[in-house]
Amino acid sequence: QWPRLLALFPILFLTTFGGIIIARNFFPDWSIFSLITFDLKDLSNARYYTTVPNFFEAYLLEWNPLVFSLTPITLLGFGLLLFGLFRKNKPEYALQSYELLFFFLLYTVLLIYSNILTTARYSVLLYPLFAFLAALGFWQLCHYPEHTKGLRMKYAITGILLLASLWSLTASSPFYFNYTNTFLPKSSLIHDAWGYGGYEAAQYLNSLPNAKELTVWADYYGVCEFFVGKCLTAYTFDQNVVSPDYYTLTRRGKARYLSRHPRWERLSGLTAYRYYGTTHPDWQLLIGDRPGNFIKVVKVEKNH
Repeated sequence: QWPRLLALFPILFLTTFGGIIIARNFFPDWSIFSLITFDLKDLSNARYYTTVPNFFEAYLLEWNPLVFSLTPITLLGFGLLLFGLFRKNKPEYALQSYELLFFFLLYTVLLIYSNILTTARYSVLLYPLFAFLAALGFWQLCHYPEHTKGLRMKYAITGILLLASLWSLTASSPFYFNYTNTFLPKSSLIHDAWGYGGYEAAQYLNSLPNAKELTVWADYYGVCEFFVGKCLTAYTFDQNVVSPDYYTLTRRGKARYLSRHPRWERLSGLTAYRYYGTTHPDWQLLIGDRPGNFIKVVKVEKNH
């Protein structure tokens, strides 16, 4: 006889995954997702953006990147597994499933109490485990109820999964290697990081007559890989020695650093924060044709 307490595990994860997907799609302005930057170093650093999240908010924030980096097929298989655990006659793999669910829960609690806000790449060790549980969920579908044991049913399910996987891959175009899935609203995506628009921005800067003599400050390093002049990304430097001629600014940089601009201006004379909202930059690229997802180049007004 399985302890009834174990039923809390599938309920908790169904509620967590379903709740986060619903919240991101129907309550996009919930401050827990809109005010806390996506690349926060630790939970206590949330004080620069909003109040430090409580345990419940921290729990949702820990799961948020993982929920939206698993493919829809994996999420479906995982959901089937969780529903299967509610059966009166527990499947033969129930013990292993409960053990992994307990590990996921313990992993999350340890992250919270260690003041670490995880990201998709830092949770990479969980992906094979979720894939394993999803496979068990689909295996269960092939064998329940009893009359579906035939090869035709197995072939049909396999074919559906293959087509659905191809659709999921196509839906991620043109960023096939991103950690994202179709459940995440497109308005919540920010693409720039290591190259989206960085090469194009550097092309513009390199086309300027005196490009090799210019000094550019960028809020992410992707531009500097291609620019032929001097390129800075540090927020602290000697303003008597280095004076940027242009700023290269992105939505990601704004989300991460804008709240701390008084410190950078005091230490380095850095005034990039004044230019994030400029409507007439020298050059601009809207990623995905969204004004809120930009990379722009602006000339620094020296009198600032």
